[in-house]
Amino acid sequence: MRFILTISLFLIAGCVGRVDISQQNLSSEISEKCYSATKEMIIYSADTFPNPTYELISPKLNKLPWRTSLAPWKVKSTIAKGDVIRITKVYDQSYGTAGSCWEVFATLKSSSEIEFRIPACWVDHSVDNWVRPKYPWKQEKTNEKLRIDTDLLEEVTCI
Repeated sequence: MRFILTISLFLIAGCVGRVDISQQNLSSEISEKCYSATKEMIIYSADTFPNPTYELISPKLNKLPWRTSLAPWKVKSTIAKGDVIRITKVYDQSYGTAGSCWEVFATLKSSSEIEFRIPACWVDHSVDNWVRPKYPWKQEKTNEKLRIDTDLLEEVTCI
């Protein structure tokens, strides 16, 4: 019985996870690049285990994404119009049978103490995704490199 339970847990755990693709060719157009905010935006935080979670929510949404209801979220910081963010990490996040999506992290260029997610995952941000192609399985078919595609950010030179 223990063997069956162990194998079952192993198989279930194998369905979800994430792969760091920050240094791969497909993310070379966004990884370590800088972008200037064209509008004020808010970074939210949640006290999740084992570390707090930080997320930049698109101002185009009038509510937090569905999964944010799992923990109490509060305003952590504000990104002012003109503030610069730097993309720090890019992941291919697996959601098991639901598929996978992009998970993109950034920091404020002026202060790298908070690393936050930007709207990139179609599961969490189905209305306003900032990363194209939207779905990893479409990228695999076309070999298209990831790019930031939103009017809320414009690429700037990292100095």
